[in-house]
Amino acid sequence: MNKYASATAGSITAMGMSHSWKVTVKDNGQGFEGDPFAKKGKFGLRIMKELCNEMGWIMNMYREDRDTVVKIHKGALT
Repeated sequence: MNKYASATAGSITAMGMSHSWKVTVKDNGQGFEGDPFAKKGKFGLRIMKELCNEMGWIMNMYREDRDTVVKIHKGALT
């Protein structure tokens, strides 16, 4: 599924409207330690985060149980 993370399963969920929405991407890959945006050679992650900031979106990346989770959202979902 992912040659970098060695993931074998993943999911994408999305919800919201045009003014507020959330997209969540999860996989069971090897994950990361520390701040994934500060690591040397991780240009793709930094570019993603910068583009989200430019669009006024918020991007978070973290580990949850044994999964890597990337959430991007705009506005407040109720």
